[in-house]
Amino acid sequence: GGGCEAASGCSACPSGTFKESDSVAGCTPCPLGSYGSAVGATSSAVCARCVQGATTTGTGRTSAADCVCAGGAYDIREAGTNALTECEACPVGALCADGTCALDPLASSQSCPGGVSVNGTGSVGVWALGGDSRFVLQGCG
Repeated sequence: GGGCEAASGCSACPSGTFKESDSVAGCTPCPLGSYGSAVGATSSAVCARCVQGATTTGTGRTSAADCVCAGGAYDIREAGTNALTECEACPVGALCADGTCALDPLASSQSCPGGVSVNGTGSVGVWALGGDSRFVLQGCG
């Protein structure tokens, strides 16, 4: 194939996509669970996989910040870039959805660690990663 000449009206595939051969076909998005930041990528190898236990909310994503942990785990992200670096299992007694942890909303009443009481349905625990890299309940709401 001859590639794309500047005057031919071609344009580079945007980030999150690639095109492996000369053709009239469009750019292919990086698959679910991966992302690509390069513009004009010519191979699916440009699509990096999210960390183990993570996926993306759709195809054609452009950075590790687009990765989210699957249910039962919470996100650990890099400061500044918000890139997902690790998925950590939720603590016992907590459920995770969309990278955040909450106490089981199906339980009618429940005790939070540290003696904080949670009653009723839909109660949410506010969790944070402590300095010792352990997940710590900050409060209940």
